[in-house]
This record gives sequence, structure tokens and C-alpha cells, in this order.
Amino acid sequence: MGNTRKSRIAEGAGISVDAGAFSQALARVISACHQKATIPILSTARLAAGHSRLEIVSTDLDIEIRTHVAAAGKLEAVCVDPRVLRDIVRGLPATQRVTLALRAANELLVLVDEEEWLLPAVDAKDWPKMKRPEDALKHGAIQLDAGFVGDVLARVAPFISNEETRYYLNGVCLDPDGDRLFSVTTDGHRLGRVERNIAGVGAAMEAAGYVAGERRCIVSSLLVRAAVNLVRGPARLTISASPFLCRIDTEAVSITGRMIDGTYPDYHRVLCEATDAGYEVDRLAFLSALGRLKAIEARGSSCGLTLCWRKGALYLDRRDADRGRASIPVPAAPLRSWPDQPISFDRRYLVAIVQQIRGSAFRLHWTGSASSQVRISDASDPASTFILMPMRGETALPHEPPVPPAEPEVRAAE
Repeated sequence: MGNTRKSRIAEGAGISVDAGAFSQALARVISACHQKATIPILSTARLAAGHSRLEIVSTDLDIEIRTHVAAAGKLEAVCVDPRVLRDIVRGLPATQRVTLALRAANELLVLVDEEEWLLPAVDAKDWPKMKRPEDALKHGAIQLDAGFVGDVLARVAPFISNEETRYYLNGVCLDPDGDRLFSVTTDGHRLGRVERNIAGVGAAMEAAGYVAGERRCIVSSLLVRAAVNLVRGPARLTISASPFLCRIDTEAVSITGRMIDGTYPDYHRVLCEATDAGYEVDRLAFLSALGRLKAIEARGSSCGLTLCWRKGALYLDRRDADRGRASIPVPAAPLRSWPDQPISFDRRYLVAIVQQIRGSAFRLHWTGSASSQVRISDASDPASTFILMPMRGETALPHEPPVPPAEPEVRAAE
């Protein structure tokens, strides 16, 4: 039987891959492959091999993930459940050879030494094709270090809005200005902006056609989170886009997603100038205090706390009618001044922002009255800026127009 199997591979009827590399490739595409998809083929991945590589693709019609692995032989395009394949191979030694071959139009044969698996397959002719950015008349590419994903996109991703009514906030706005690229997200309560210098980025994005006038590139949260989960290592990456699609390419994986068709709010009106009123705060001590204040936070109750300066120290205060009260000082150096009255914030929002600080300290700037937002910046990276609205008062971002009151209904005289 072994000679027969080898002869089928030699004739181009199947392929041979390393189990370790194959398992890693399958893990990359699973996130875009849903078991309960209403279209059955979307719960599978497309496999096709030739020219010494096996290409694996999955899509949910919103994003598409492509990856590849070295392979000997040839395999016609076939669609199978990648989870089943990964369960078969991920417990094997990394160098174990795995053979894949089409047994029939609707069966994939998997051979591991003397093991034989027959998996149901779907005809690949019905595989949905997502139009790619290079298919557009206009497209551009920006060369970046892979660290851009972890250093920039991952830091602003927690502040992406999930509101369907304000769909234009459901992604990251990439806003170029000459050789500077601003990555911005907001959910109306918090705003994150990280700036990086990238030579020629403004010209490249305008040539691509997705930055024109008030229009800005808004990359969907699905694409951003897929990139944060899949892009690793110091390798280079490329971001290319058309007016409707964006693609992130690395040596190991290619992720394509739809752009959000909308106009991003003018966030510059929220980014008030930093003042010298505030503190430079120890990050780890502040996070520790925030975590311990959760002890008197009942489930379902408010997550509010107050910041105040007294006795020459910055205090975090929390009161709960049923669970008690706490007051924790944290190491902080005043920059100049702070309002006399305490300012209330949502503890969870503070945690989410301070977790994005990379240095040992951050600067907490007071921007005006006790009802105005505060500006938080990384002491070691001033180009990373975060805005937080207080709990009391208006929590919607001021750059969004208020909703006009409904007109009173006027009944015609009978």
C-alpha cells in the first residue's frame, strides 16, 4: 500500500507537508471560518497546491485570510473543515510528513504513516472570491515594520466602538499628514491616537484614492483584530488598499477586509492642547490600585471612582453603599495644579487606557473644568495620546452634532 501511495504523489495526485508547519497554517485561517455559517462553504477552508506550496484560504465575506506552507506535489482546489484537519495533525511531531490527496470529488484522503483518514470535501468551484485591492484601478502600498501592528493598532483597538448606529466608529481611522500617520479610534467615551513617522505615507495614501478631502481610511475592527492576533515577529509588512478594501501582507499571512464607507468625525476638536496642570504617575502602582478597588465593586453596580489631590498625594477614592469605601494613594509628581473638587471616572475605562502605556510612567493632564475630559500620554512616548471623558456630565464626544429634538406632532383639524 505504501508504494501505491507514493506513486500517487509522484503522479501529481496529492501533496506532502510537514505536520508542524501545516498545523500553524491551519490555525491562522480558522478565525475567519465559522462553523455555524448560513452558507455551508464558509465553514470550510480552500486548499490548493502547486509550485512547491500549499495555499490555504478562509473567508466570512467580511475578511479573507490567506496563508501558505511548503509542499511537495500537486493538489486540485478542494474545500474542507480546517478544524478537523488541525485536530488530526497538531499532536504530531513537527517534522512528521502528512499526505493529502483527493480520493473522490467529495473526499479528501489524509495519510499519516499507516493512519488513513477520509474527510468530506466540498467542490471548490463555489468558493466566494473577495475582490482584492490590486484588482482596483487605483491602489497603493505602505511598507511598515510588523511591529506597527502590536505597537500601534493593538494599542488603539480597545477603543473601537461597537455601536451599529455610528458605524463609522467601528474601526481604526488611518489619517496621514505628510510623513506622519495618525491611527485613531474612539467609542465616544475614550479616544486613542498613536502617531508614527513613515516616509511618504501621505502621498501614497492619496495616490491610492482612499484619502481625499474629508474622506479618511477607516479599517474595520474585524481586519484590525485579525492582524493583531496573526501578525508576529520583526518581519516587514505591507498595507495596501483601494477605496473599498484594505489588505495587510506579511511573509506568512495575507488578510483582506472591507473598508468602512463613511466620514470619520473631526477628532482634532477633542484633542485639546496638553497643559502643565496634572501629574506624572507611576503606571504599575496606578494599575495595582485600580485592580484592588474592584474588591468593593458589586456586580452590576457603578464602576466609578474619583481622583483627587490631598495631603501632597494623588488619591483614588471609591465608595459603595453596600460594600464599603476605600482610599488609595499612588506615587505621582504634580506638574502644576489640579482642580480642588474630585473628578469621577469609570474604573474600567482607566484600566483599558493605562494598559496601553508602554513606559514606567504616564502623564495625566487636566484640560479645564471638572466636567471636561482628561488627556493621558505615555511619558516615554508623547506621540501616544488618550482622551477620557469623566463619568458625570455629557459623555458624547463634542465633535458629534447633537440629535435635534423630535418635532411635535400636529393633527389636522377635523
